[in-house]
Amino acid sequence: MQKIIVKTALITVSVVLIACVLICGGILLFNSRLSAEFFSNMGNEKKALQYYERGYEREATEENLLLVIHSSIIAEDSAVLIEYFTVFDAKRDGAKNTHEEFLASKYCTALCEKNESDSALITAKKYVGSYSEACAPRALMAYALNKNDDALLHKVLLLLEEIAKENANEFSEASRGLLNSDIQILKQLSV
Repeated sequence: MQKIIVKTALITVSVVLIACVLICGGILLFNSRLSAEFFSNMGNEKKALQYYERGYEREATEENLLLVIHSSIIAEDSAVLIEYFTVFDAKRDGAKNTHEEFLASKYCTALCEKNESDSALITAKKYVGSYSEACAPRALMAYALNKNDDALLHKVLLLLEEIAKENANEFSEASRGLLNSDIQILKQLSV
């Protein structure tokens, strides 16, 4: 009698556990966003990125597109970042906020890593909404300094001078000060 009760309890617990695993597995399998968040929380950013991409393929919304872009930044996958930011960029006419400036800065850096600095400079100019710490030209400047790329530093200097000439009246006093400071730094480095 005792054995029957123990066997029944073990079978019941096993069936409940198997049912839970199947339900959770099914939810993760069919809900890309939940799957991505699960893998991201587990520290597997590459797998999370795959699920965010799958979610965007199923439903091409701006929210899903931004999730793919953010995940590609975290996963440090330049190829995916370039691919999806290009889609994002096609829908934009420059930066509308500092968040978009930040995304553009990561995109421009990824382009430089792929030896496409001219495209990076064009995008950097397009996405200067306000000259801030997170803007694309500053990211290019930092990239060029880290790589000791004098040619790119010179191109960034020319870009900053062009931005100062064209957008000086649109920037706040703090942004103008930061821009002028960066220009002076690059001029001193090029001497």
